[in-house]
Amino acid sequence: MNAVDLRKLDWDNKNATGSGNGSYYQAVDQSVSPTRYYKLSNFDSYECRPIGYESFFEVIAYRLGKMLGIDVLKYHLIEGQIRLHIKNSSEVRTFSTVLCYSEDFRKGGETKSSLQTWYNLNVGGKDIEQRLRSVSSYISDYLDKMFVFDCLICNRDRHTANIEVLQLRNGNYRFSPLFDHGQSFCAACGLDENAIRNFDYTKDIRYNDGIGKGYHFKNIAGIRKPVVVKPLSADFRKSIFYGMSGYLPQYVKDSVANTIEYRYRLLKNEKYIFEAHEQGVSGLL
Repeated sequence: MNAVDLRKLDWDNKNATGSGNGSYYQAVDQSVSPTRYYKLSNFDSYECRPIGYESFFEVIAYRLGKMLGIDVLKYHLIEGQIRLHIKNSSEVRTFSTVLCYSEDFRKGGETKSSLQTWYNLNVGGKDIEQRLRSVSSYISDYLDKMFVFDCLICNRDRHTANIEVLQLRNGNYRFSPLFDHGQSFCAACGLDENAIRNFDYTKDIRYNDGIGKGYHFKNIAGIRKPVVVKPLSADFRKSIFYGMSGYLPQYVKDSVANTIEYRYRLLKNEKYIFEAHEQGVSGLL
């Protein structure tokens, strides 16, 4: 990858998208259309270096979702040259790092709000999951797909600001593609090679439970109907890790691939997912 000059952007913002509190340095570029939202991996602004692989995991999650036919926001992986203030200092330093970006997914006339805001205004009540399911089958199906996908990738960050509702003035609405998957796979291990090699992807994973039951296995046990997916291809590694050679260590790739293989097989065997050809609908997805 050739480094893209992103020094003109403001990288001192951890909440460029306007949703949630933000955990990683972000920047927004409104000089292009559609607007681009850039995000660094977990970053040490004292030493000016990434301390996680979150940008890679965003891109991997998108590629996996596309492969399975699940609507996941497209993330692009690039190497960028940025300028960032050193923490607790007046110094500004320029350096290159691998990061990701997504594009504004709103269509003409749509406004966006977090699920929490939309829920408070339009539904209300304490049990968010059950109340949302009672609104429509569209929302219930969305939740089923979200719970299945989050379980598949060990996503730890599915709170109600990481889901957005796009709405028109006439009241019509749709839910956003799934996004914000940096805290998935072995992200909690940071750059610790030993921890990554020993990451236990077989156990249940706790996440920020603004919605659901707080654990992935509990969530999938409560889905209303199995999620139909395209089959996971035998050479899925080639697709999800494309362009990452020289950047992502092999032991990280192994951990990610093993996570996907194990959890996909679990979801399939327990009939939480059905492959498209099993229902004779391969041409419909």
